[in-house]
Amino acid sequence: MNTRDMITPVPAIVAYASTIMRLVPGDVLFTGAPPGVGPIAAGERLDMSISGIGSMSVTIA
Repeated sequence: MNTRDMITPVPAIVAYASTIMRLVPGDVLFTGAPPGVGPIAAGERLDMSISGIGSMSVTIA
């Protein structure tokens, strides 16, 4: 998926998030999943990456 394909543009997401929390450099905003992905459950691991920046994994508690 490319950010240009998102229903809500990235600047609008950041603007909204910044009204309810303080954003600082390095923050990551998760916005959903591509079609066909079901709910996330405790114990699952999410792997993500941003080209040219890096990757990270998070295990849901």
